[in-house]
Amino acid sequence: MNKYISIALALCVGVGNSMQTIIAKFLMKDPSTRFGVVSITSDVGLLFGIISLSFSLYYYSVGAPSFNLYNLRLILISSILAMNCWLVGQNACVRGVAGPALSIIYTSCFFTTLF
Repeated sequence: MNKYISIALALCVGVGNSMQTIIAKFLMKDPSTRFGVVSITSDVGLLFGIISLSFSLYYYSVGAPSFNLYNLRLILISSILAMNCWLVGQNACVRGVAGPALSIIYTSCFFTTLF
């Protein structure tokens, strides 16, 4: 059951990232807005980081066996690397051709789910 939930969430992440890229592309074309790609992506990343941190701290406080300090350090390092990838990828998608860039960058959620 968890495998199906993770696949469904990966699909939701891909759709959400695509929608965010399309919205950022339209905001960049409109001269009256002052939003940049980095500010939009950083806001969403901060929100996801706070949600993930709250879940991680809850499972660590409950005593789940997979949430120890070593795994929390690995989660922190991987989330920093993923956020940097997301910032660069989102900037490349908004400033360049979105179709091929989206298909290459946002398939990472499928591969991380499968492995």
